Amino acid sequence: MKYKMIVFDLDGTLAEAGKGIERHVANQIKDLEEMGYTIVFNSGKNAAYLSGFARGIGISRPIVIGENGSILLYPFENREIQLVERGDILDEIKEKVFETFTDKVWLQPNQVALTFFPKNREHITELSEFMSDLVNQHEDGYVMYTHIDAIDIIPKNVHKGVSMLELFRQEKITKDEVIAVGDSTNDIPMLTEAGLSIIIGNKLKLEGAKQFDTIEEALEFIKRQGLSLGRL
Repeated sequence: MKYKMIVFDLDGTLAEAGKGIERHVANQIKDLEEMGYTIVFNSGKNAAYLSGFARGIGISRPIVIGENGSILLYPFENREIQLVERGDILDEIKEKVFETFTDKVWLQPNQVALTFFPKNREHITELSEFMSDLVNQHEDGYVMYTHIDAIDIIPKNVHKGVSMLELFRQEKITKDEVIAVGDSTNDIPMLTEAGLSIIIGNKLKLEGAKQFDTIEEALEFIKRQGLSLGRL
């Protein structure tokens, strides 16, 4: 089976959280597109950000999935699919966070998910505990992910795996034709929906997944896989 698509998480996978992607990593991703792979970015970042990111590193026909699976966007077609409704509860949580933390946080401009960044990372634990208490009041409907520099709250019925299934339907491919690369808990649904799962770092363990210390090692492995399958 030849792999046709590679789905990448961004923060912690292609680049350190809060830092830009290294040019040599961007060039390796461009090389994979030139080998014939469809390049997809599936991240907690919003779709507009991911679209600009893809354009900035030179990907010609990217597909992006934003807000942990909430939005599927084809930038080169100007076509967007929203996979879940936002819900009024997220607006209530947003107001309570701003009431308590005021100028200590900034809000990512999302369409669906609620993503707060503490301006000082030392406040991430305090912010996480506060937001967790709010989410637990509505635990049947929402799930929260805490990262090194941000906190996401999304509707429980959507995640990176759900968006993968919609992506497969749109592209008329199967999971066996897909490679997924991630590093943390919110990537698990994405990784389990791929024929080949690759984990960067040691924060996560998943049966059957390949594990690499760095993204550079993972990209070289993917490139070798493609060459062995005659993609060039």
